[in-house]
Formats: sequence, structure tokens, C-alpha cells
Amino acid sequence: MKKLFLILIALFFLSSGKPLLLAQNTDGLLKPPLLLTQNSTLLLQQESSISPKPIPPGRAFLQSLLIPGWAEWKSGAKKRARFFWITEGILAATFTGFQIYGHLRAQDYRAYGAIHAGANFTDKPERFVTNISYYTDILEYNEYQRKLRRYDLTYPLTQENWWEWDSESSMHTFNRLRIQSETAYRNAVITVGVVLMNHVISGIDAIWTARRHNKKLQANGSKWNVRTVFRSLPSRYAAVELQRSF
Repeated sequence: MKKLFLILIALFFLSSGKPLLLAQNTDGLLKPPLLLTQNSTLLLQQESSISPKPIPPGRAFLQSLLIPGWAEWKSGAKKRARFFWITEGILAATFTGFQIYGHLRAQDYRAYGAIHAGANFTDKPERFVTNISYYTDILEYNEYQRKLRRYDLTYPLTQENWWEWDSESSMHTFNRLRIQSETAYRNAVITVGVVLMNHVISGIDAIWTARRHNKKLQANGSKWNVRTVFRSLPSRYAAVELQRSF
């Protein structure tokens, strides 16, 4: 029955990065510990850190300013990171919804105006759409501008500029659809502002989270790095290396 022998335990605290090597031989013979170099042929190497590295607050701010919740996640504050991610997703969906609704309502009022007023919206500015919303026809609009002596705002009496509502209620319906479209687009712009605010708030929160993370590391003191190495040799050595950083 083979026995497991611990043949060497060496701990060096004289400088940072001094290794502690634990070597074992499974054939029952005592041999020197296995020394691994970069030239060694490794079958498996696994490295883990018991405590993460400090995070600079400035870098954390830039990371979360770019992607909300990024630095919070790296600092271990995963709940806060998820909050910013969910908020970002909701805002993105809200912006998309307002854009789609505004576009659909714009199509509706243009089609409605073409049917009930004979208006042509091709290459027309928004001012033209607004004027159609408040005047029954082009003649009424031009007459009103002439009374104010704003002749430069009148439209030539051409087929491209002509409109004439079939009823006042149709004009009001068109105006309601136009307002709904413009309101949706305006809300989309407001949503973009809220998205930017979410980025800034996450960046500021990342500074606080990184500082708290770094304080915890200082309170815990030094850290240990654990590195497990397996090597294919006739003697079947296995080694575990512990490194302590100060």
C-alpha cells in the first residue's frame, strides 16, 4: 500500500513573489521537489487569486460612463451592476417605442391629409404641415399672411402647394395625429437625455464602489495567490505553488 509523503515545505517571506512549493511523489520514493520553469512541458495549469486587484477610481468612472454597471460588476457589486443594466435596457426599449410610434403616426397624418385635403407632403418642411393643421385651405392661409404683410411666407397657388379640407373635423383629426407624432419624437429625445444621465450616475457610483472595494482589500491585508501545476513525468509529480504579495 502506497503512502503519501510530504517531502518539502519551504516558505520564503524575504521578498514578494517567493514561492512555497509542495511536491509529492506517488511511487513511494522520496525525491527532491519538482522545480517548474517556463521550459517545462505542462499538461494542465490552473491559477486563481483569492482576492482581486485594486481598481483605480478614475478608470472605474470611465468604464461605467461608457457601459453602465461595468465597473460595479468588476468591483463585486453585482446587484448594482444589474440595476444599471436593467435601467439601460428599459430606456433603450422606451426610446425605440417612441420612435416607432412617432413614425407610424406621421404616416397616418400624411395619408389622412392626402385623402381629406388633397395635400402633397413630398419634400415639404414641417412648417407646411403645421400650416395645414390650422387653415382650411391655401387661400385662407395666404390671405392671413398678406394682412400681416408677411408676403414671403405665402405659397404660390400651384398643385404641389394646394390643400383644401373637406370638413373642419377632418382638419382637427389631422392636427391631433400630427401632435401625437411630434410628442412621441420629443419624448424620444427626452429619453436620450435620461440614458446619458444613467451613464453619468453609473460613472459616479463606480468611483464610490471602487473606493469601497479598495478599502476592503487594504483591510484584508496581503493576499495569497494559489497556483496548481501538473506535469507529465515518469515519476508523476504534482506541485502546488503559493505566492504571498505584500
